[in-house]
Amino acid sequence: MLDLPFKRIGIIGTGLLGTSMGLAIAQTFPHVSLGLYDRQSDHQEIAEMRIFGAIKGTHLSRLLQVVDMVIVAVPPAHMEKVFHAINDYGRPNLLVTDVCSVKEEVMVKGQAMLRRDIRLVGGHPMAGGECGGPINAHSKLFHGATWFLCKGQEAREEDLVSIGRLVSALGAFPVEVDPVDHDRMAARISHVPHVQAAVIATCIRKGDLPFVGNGYRDTTRIAAGDPKLWTSILSGNQQHVLDELTKYSDNLRAFIGLLANKDSQGIEQFLVQAQGKVQRGGNT
Repeated sequence: MLDLPFKRIGIIGTGLLGTSMGLAIAQTFPHVSLGLYDRQSDHQEIAEMRIFGAIKGTHLSRLLQVVDMVIVAVPPAHMEKVFHAINDYGRPNLLVTDVCSVKEEVMVKGQAMLRRDIRLVGGHPMAGGECGGPINAHSKLFHGATWFLCKGQEAREEDLVSIGRLVSALGAFPVEVDPVDHDRMAARISHVPHVQAAVIATCIRKGDLPFVGNGYRDTTRIAAGDPKLWTSILSGNQQHVLDELTKYSDNLRAFIGLLANKDSQGIEQFLVQAQGKVQRGGNT
């Protein structure tokens, strides 16, 4: 059985990602003690009931005083409050990681706010779903997913290795990345697609819904995600999302021009290029 240097792990935030991590860790590392905390007590209670062996009724201050590592699974807008709590109550040499889909803002705030004896390794698994909350969590959520890691200034190489081993054991593929490069890429492959899905969904008429097919359902599925969470994500990665939306709107205007001019050859070339990118996995 794979061993970890962490005997006591805390998870702050028991939504879809946090509870899924708890389920996967409990199954893969049954010897590890798991403590959970969520500011929504009903979420915490559901997660505690679902995760076998989880310590029940943990308060945040107590949790941070006893764990070796803490996983922060809250929206970007709540990270600052959590960092304050970690700084106030975290035990010496505490290792901190997160699953936030915005990395530059998180890493800058974390490194500025946390004590020097607290080590930060930012993380972001490319996994999730439009149905959130602990009730929809499952232990296989991260299987086959890329899991980005960003090493903080106080973190050691062995911290990166240890967290990499953890996420690999959960079925994911750890990839070290620069926080700014991560946010640019996340804007392209995750954040702007969510905006696109939302825009398509807002264009539909109520009377159309009984007749929609797979095309509409496939392209708008992610727009069913939690609006508060996605407002936090898009605001946290504002500049990179704006940059990519500008490129997207340029491409859309180009296509509108082709269609307005009845340029059948240009339309086909545009669609062939898009088809090729999808078939080649996005490679140009």
